[in-house]
Amino acid sequence: MTTGERHTVLQTATRLFCDRGYRNTGMGDICDACRLDIRTLHGTYPNKAALFAAVTRPVHDVLGRTAREDAGSMQCRQILGLLLDPACLRRCLDKRLKLIEKHRNLLRLLLFRSGGYPGPDFRQTVITGWQEYISGALRLMHEQELLSAYRLSAAFGRTVGALWVQIMEEIVRHPLTTDERERYLTELTVFLYNGNKGLFRILADAK
Repeated sequence: MTTGERHTVLQTATRLFCDRGYRNTGMGDICDACRLDIRTLHGTYPNKAALFAAVTRPVHDVLGRTAREDAGSMQCRQILGLLLDPACLRRCLDKRLKLIEKHRNLLRLLLFRSGGYPGPDFRQTVITGWQEYISGALRLMHEQELLSAYRLSAAFGRTVGALWVQIMEEIVRHPLTTDERERYLTELTVFLYNGNKGLFRILADAK
């Protein structure tokens, strides 16, 4: 498959998946729309799940990163500043909101049109990613792991992840107004700051 053919296939598959949903879109439908031989398509994408994964990879690349990928490149001091500085938190959250707004169409596909897809559930991927981000950052900053604090941070991370899923669903349904965006940023910043501050207080008291 040439580069041009691959680009056409991904664009066409995205459109058909979004219009019909994963379950109701076949490889033959995509071949017909692209005027491509089925053997050529299978040579690059052996099945529909592989093609769907390729279509949605941009979202996973920017929104589905784990804590190890995200926090692993940072120094402990930087992580501490991010988690306990409201201004840093707000910048991080603003960046994520922009990514959600940029990828609304693919997020709509993952959140509402992916029924029947055998791969990882996107909602659970987001929740797990936040869980690993917050609990993983604590592990990096403390040589002695405190089980109670780790469990609490994991639970807090899952709560944050579930909140992000809800936000993504709302943004996918309709674009945010300026007032709505400001409200999201303010509420999320306060929520994360208070939660992180409580976790670090537990760690400090346990030393």
